[in-house]
Amino acid sequence: MRYLPEVLKRHSGFIAFIDESLELDPTRSSGQFYIVSAVVLHSSFLKEANQALLGLNNGHPIHASELAREKQFSILRAASDWISENHDFCDIYLTTATSDSVRSRDELRSSCLSSMFSSIYRDTGVELFIFDSSNTREVDELDRRLHRDAIKNGHLSQRSQLFHQWPSEAPLLAMPDIVAWVVRQDFISGNQDWSRKVMDTSKLVRIVLKT
Repeated sequence: MRYLPEVLKRHSGFIAFIDESLELDPTRSSGQFYIVSAVVLHSSFLKEANQALLGLNNGHPIHASELAREKQFSILRAASDWISENHDFCDIYLTTATSDSVRSRDELRSSCLSSMFSSIYRDTGVELFIFDSSNTREVDELDRRLHRDAIKNGHLSQRSQLFHQWPSEAPLLAMPDIVAWVVRQDFISGNQDWSRKVMDTSKLVRIVLKT
């Protein structure tokens, strides 16, 4: 397995940064949902993008929920606006379940990722995916299995690669993190104040899992 820094040095082309936001409790007013956001940048813009986002938070990686808890809304707004204006592509995959069914995290995530892999590759030709690492080995392995299946089924390039990283290792994971957070605010409360600008420059794919 090649390490990501080595891959990034040699990679020329688009890179997709992936994160999530979710609700698994079916009793919540929103019901169950899973949001996967994919923000795509060209490799030639990575250094500038890193500097810009880190500069908004005094050199620290940005995490949307932490900023919200600390009421650092000016930083969150500035980062959200910057992402809206500077990404090459931004796709949002929202999976929900009908009210009479309860779905597992794996089912909801698999639905989002399977759609994401084929759609984003078709639109951009991206061959490098960087995921925010999950706290569980099982979830990260699910991502790798779905990635392998997408390659096998011809939905991704045979050269496609996937890496899991922590935001401290890949600060640009702040981009999909913030996108997923703002879409969550819209979905659970109808508050479009946060999501409006992001949605104006993004593609939203809605998926409903039925019984």
